[in-house]
Amino acid sequence: MMWQRIGVGFSTLGFGWLVVAMLWNWQPVNAASLQPTGLAGAGLITHVQDVDGRPLRVIVIDPAARVMGVYDISRDTGEIQLKSIRDLSADLQMLEFNSGAPSPADIKNSIKRK
Repeated sequence: MMWQRIGVGFSTLGFGWLVVAMLWNWQPVNAASLQPTGLAGAGLITHVQDVDGRPLRVIVIDPAARVMGVYDISRDTGEIQLKSIRDLSADLQMLEFNSGAPSPADIKNSIKRK
């Protein structure tokens, strides 16, 4: 039982240091922009989105696991809220996906016609 508590304590401490490391790299940027900050030692990629009047958004990507997580951090309280986690493996296997015209196939066909 004691070892489980120590393990949970170390896990919590590790996650806390991860968040501190991500925020340590943070610098204010223009509204609605993404800033890659990186986290070299952990093999993670981080982006911080700073939009005036909204919570600070931190995006963490694990390229090895092909997973992305999105967190919102309250500017008032510092509370961290997990917004979503997504496995990108299936997304990255699609040949094309577009939410509007022109589709990637349309663009390829127009280039071939020239």
